[in-house]
Amino acid sequence: MESSPQAKKILNELNYDFRAFTIDHFIGWIEELKQRKIVLIPWKMPSGMFGAWMSDGDEPREYVFYRDNITRLHQIHTQLHEISHFLCGHPTKLITRTRLKESKEGIRELPFDELVKLRSQDINAFEYQAESLASLIQEQVIRFTQIEQLTRGISSDQKITDYLTDLDLF
Repeated sequence: MESSPQAKKILNELNYDFRAFTIDHFIGWIEELKQRKIVLIPWKMPSGMFGAWMSDGDEPREYVFYRDNITRLHQIHTQLHEISHFLCGHPTKLITRTRLKESKEGIRELPFDELVKLRSQDINAFEYQAESLASLIQEQVIRFTQIEQLTRGISSDQKITDYLTDLDLF
């Protein structure tokens, strides 16, 4: 895949040292840079979807949903792809912690279909750009010999569970 010029520009502007890459460290870097919390959430995604990104309408928080039943390598790729949508400034849906909790309790669905429709006019351009940036990130990880960070479990699985428990989502 030929990288988009905007993806290359965004990667350069991150000024991230990929020798230090772990998914947690990378997300922490972006959180500092963008002053927004990024929450990774394993989810039973709708058929045909592997991930989704939504912003919190009340708090400086980004939610990255990823299919809970795919390989770890695919999960990390999906997370990087969805984070790339955020970094590229693509449109997304706003949700709140309340809506997230209601969804977890089965009271109300998350707007995955609305998200797809929101991007439908420019879906190819948005998807190409996000995939391009995610691929560039992975190339940097491989270049700096941190390939195992794309394939092994992350240390924050318990942190994610604890965080979601604190939000009354688990």
